Amino acid sequence: MSPTLAQGNYLLYETFSHIDRFDIIIFSNEEGQTLIKRVIGLPGDSVAYSEDQLYLNGEPVEESFLGTEKQQGMDVFTSDFDLLSLTGVETVPEGSYFVLGDNRVRSRDSRIFGFVAQADIAGKAAMVYYPLEDFGFIEN
Repeated sequence: MSPTLAQGNYLLYETFSHIDRFDIIIFSNEEGQTLIKRVIGLPGDSVAYSEDQLYLNGEPVEESFLGTEKQQGMDVFTSDFDLLSLTGVETVPEGSYFVLGDNRVRSRDSRIFGFVAQADIAGKAAMVYYPLEDFGFIEN
């Protein structure tokens, strides 16, 4: 999740609010591992990438949270895809989310394992509390 989160960050998360686009969620995968990724597609959304541009429901969307990570000398930060080619469906199913890691080049995310079920989500990341130099609320 670099640059937003670093290896070794300790997080507080909350379980009571609605999940919105670009929230960072904590969930378990089929192997029982706990993962942290950013919500890109909500139920009913179409998601696509073309020439490093995110398109949600056919409209271009800026990802300001990627910061300078996206421009660090890479020809392609996020490879082209659409949901149909990845998953066989055109929109995110009800009760599911499409997630990506902020370090798109190295992230194991919905491009690999598919949608995340609402039932598998533990909560939304709220703040980093350790190490102290990273202390603060997580902004979307």
